[in-house]
Amino acid sequence: MGDLISFDGNVTLGTIAVQVADALNPLAAARDAVVAIAMCTVEINRIEVERKRIAARGKAITEGLLQRQREVYSTFIIQQQQAQTIEVDRHCIRQALNNAVQRVASPDASPEEREMFGSIMTVLSGQLIMAARNDRQDLIKLVDALNIGGYVSKIEGWQL
Repeated sequence: MGDLISFDGNVTLGTIAVQVADALNPLAAARDAVVAIAMCTVEINRIEVERKRIAARGKAITEGLLQRQREVYSTFIIQQQQAQTIEVDRHCIRQALNNAVQRVASPDASPEEREMFGSIMTVLSGQLIMAARNDRQDLIKLVDALNIGGYVSKIEGWQL
């Protein structure tokens, strides 16, 4: 699988990530933060798999993997901080989730697209129900709608 996100001083979305972003247009300004966070969650999972593979072989983690970890960590933290300042309408989140569900179910979707949209669904849906129960306002902070706690714990365990 190719990189979903690349780091060259800036964050650059790969082709699949751009297609995913298009499906999330209902999120408006929150779209890019959600896509970047979801890309990072996929990359975190991939890095974790690679780390386990390397450990099973009794080898040291390569500098390339360590650099990737640093880049993903940095991007994730920056996007998480941005999500604290962005307000998003619950209805837009629901529409973006519906778009993601449709793309996952599409026979045209590639395995990478399914992985990405699955991540989007997990990231966006985790806290939406709780936010709806606790607050009757339509606008909520994006960070309050995201389900990323498990990923925060994973990257905090990385020794960078």
